[in-house]
Amino acid sequence: MKRTAILIACFNRRLMTLRILDALTRSFPLIADTQFKIFLLDDSSSDGTAAAVREKFPSVRVVEGSGSLYWNRGMCAAYSAAKTEGNWDTYFLLNDDLDMQPQSFARVYDCYTRENATKSTIMVGSVVTPEGELLYGGFRRKSRYHRLSIVTPDPRHPTEIDTMNGNCVIVPGKIFDALNGLDPNFHHYYGDTDLGYSAKKIGCRILLSPGTVGSTVRNPSHVTKLKQKSFKNQLSHFFASPNGIGQYARLMRKHSPSLIWPVLVVREIMIRFYFIFQTQFK
Repeated sequence: MKRTAILIACFNRRLMTLRILDALTRSFPLIADTQFKIFLLDDSSSDGTAAAVREKFPSVRVVEGSGSLYWNRGMCAAYSAAKTEGNWDTYFLLNDDLDMQPQSFARVYDCYTRENATKSTIMVGSVVTPEGELLYGGFRRKSRYHRLSIVTPDPRHPTEIDTMNGNCVIVPGKIFDALNGLDPNFHHYYGDTDLGYSAKKIGCRILLSPGTVGSTVRNPSHVTKLKQKSFKNQLSHFFASPNGIGQYARLMRKHSPSLIWPVLVVREIMIRFYFIFQTQFK
């Protein structure tokens, strides 16, 4: 029997977290010859998430966070917990805000199993808004000098992509372990993108599963929230936050040509400054 570790990081979304755990546990009987174990990193939620999960889903291993792990480092902590329980054939990275039917998970997992019969493959699920607008999933770029573009999934066939969001991703255990999981040098964003690029470097294929796996409500516009911040706070967000320019520079340094990545970072700095000046002085 194959073993799959499901990794989730959560913070103050108790009802959403309980909903996805319910969908997952109801999907397990639909998947043959596989043992599942959920590792949930709760980053010191103040809404009682950890206690509620322990009460309703005692089989879930709840890992306590410091309150400052953010998504990527939270997932690293969940991975570390999984490794204490032996080797896993598969890892499933999942966001807790996904509204997903049990059949959807079973369908994506079945696609993952079929594709891995011929070649090591990461399977990515696309996520839409309740209205059907594509939000998260797979990405391509024309070259290493271009920005990423999100890929619309084919309704019938898997689609090859370059990298992905980490909202719904199934990874072969030997690939994830070879990379030691997500890179802990990333705090929040970029860790999932880095995982995709790094996996392809060691010969792993990345496919976008057919159709969509579920939906999530769009968070308040990132741009709208930033427009409401002061000049000082915008500078902090773009250059000193867990998603600051240093994190972007690390991603570019790892995965872009050595003579080009500094140019790409300068371009990103200019884009961020342009946004700040547009919102502050327009």
